Amino acid sequence: MKKLFTLKFGKSVFKFGLGSVVATLVDLVLFVYVFSPILSPFYAYLAAAAIGISVNFLIQKIFVFEMKKSLHSTFLLSITASIITTFIGAILIEQFVKSSMLTDNLEETQVKTVAYILVTGIRFFLNFFSKKYIFERKLID
Repeated sequence: MKKLFTLKFGKSVFKFGLGSVVATLVDLVLFVYVFSPILSPFYAYLAAAAIGISVNFLIQKIFVFEMKKSLHSTFLLSITASIITTFIGAILIEQFVKSSMLTDNLEETQVKTVAYILVTGIRFFLNFFSKKYIFERKLID
């Protein structure tokens, strides 16, 4: 467990986090303002996530991880992991958007934004460890 909290690991999580913030902002704006007005939360989330996933892969490849396999296989595995966590996120966001705790106290756009933030937090950790393994073939430094 000591190895989990090394400086190198912390830097890796920090860079992953910064890249995730950029991709998440793209994703959030698309979800709330572009796709939500025309699609159900489930499909709006998937549509926005597809673009966010692509942005995130490019950031991870350039700034975060060292690829240990070919670009082709890393890309396919990374996208597969992202698709899995995105479907998990889409199911969760559908439930959060319908949650009476949120809908009773917030406006529709606020509900969608809070739901998005909750799901993004969950996906962040799932994605970090899956991508670290996919890119570098290890979970910790």
